[in-house]
Amino acid sequence: MAARLWLGFGLSEAAGNEDAVDAIAALLDGTGFTVADLSGAGTIDRRSQHPAVARIGALIGKPVTLFPAERLERETPRLKNPSETIYRLMGCHGVAEAAALAQAGETGGLLVEKRLMRRVTLAIAQSFD
Repeated sequence: MAARLWLGFGLSEAAGNEDAVDAIAALLDGTGFTVADLSGAGTIDRRSQHPAVARIGALIGKPVTLFPAERLERETPRLKNPSETIYRLMGCHGVAEAAALAQAGETGGLLVEKRLMRRVTLAIAQSFD
């Protein structure tokens, strides 16, 4: 069974393209994974117009999956770090972890809990084919 890795990310409004690229590079470097190991990336649809979303898609060579808050909220029971603050701001208890898990599917799980780096929150989930 092959493992697939899914990047979930959240962006502050102030996050720039290079913040996102640098944060992803640092996360991957720290875990021993590479961009080529990622099967996809996802975030909340409210950030669809944020310039870093397109930059992340270009970095991984795949379109970014955009999820409505309602879909991300369904992942709350599986989040390691749910946040009431994010719920008040975005309508879901997490973005990075929830987007990673949503991509990984019901049998997937978090491999890397959310990490905040340079105005970017990142998490990685794993699924098996």
